[in-house]
Amino acid sequence: MDEQKIKALLERYFDGATSLPEEQELRRFFAKGNVPATLKPYSALFAFYAHERAVTCPAPTGSGNALRLRRWTLAATAAAAAVALMVTLKTLAPTQDGYTYYVDGKRVYDKEAAMQLADAKLQMLAASMQHAKASMEPFEKLHDASRSLEQLDKIRQMLRQADNMIFVTSTTK
Repeated sequence: MDEQKIKALLERYFDGATSLPEEQELRRFFAKGNVPATLKPYSALFAFYAHERAVTCPAPTGSGNALRLRRWTLAATAAAAAVALMVTLKTLAPTQDGYTYYVDGKRVYDKEAAMQLADAKLQMLAASMQHAKASMEPFEKLHDASRSLEQLDKIRQMLRQADNMIFVTSTTK
């Protein structure tokens, strides 16, 4: 068989695009033993496949009760895993509109209830902001008074400078 044809078949084989007859052709080619040096690495691979195909699994030993118990244990484990998966998916599933609502760290399933709770929280926040603003009024008045005192200080300094200027002009005459 042509080496180029085998290389093309190998490429298709590793891409998963070969048919059963093409795979049989590859197995026959590598089983004959006279393989070119460039294709030798693939020879070991197909020899491994042939060896594995020849291996048979031993029949289970033990009484029928032991086998039934193993099957029942396996079935019970699979069922428990399925239930756990369903519970997990249901817990994580979003609501009908695609959103999951949480209020105070707790999941809320009703959109209207979530909106009402959020609105109540926003109103409480607005009320506390108003209270904070009202409690700041004395500080704002104090700040305004401080500004007024600073302005009075500036006026006093200007008056002193003006006083000094008048005194200087009156003594020079």
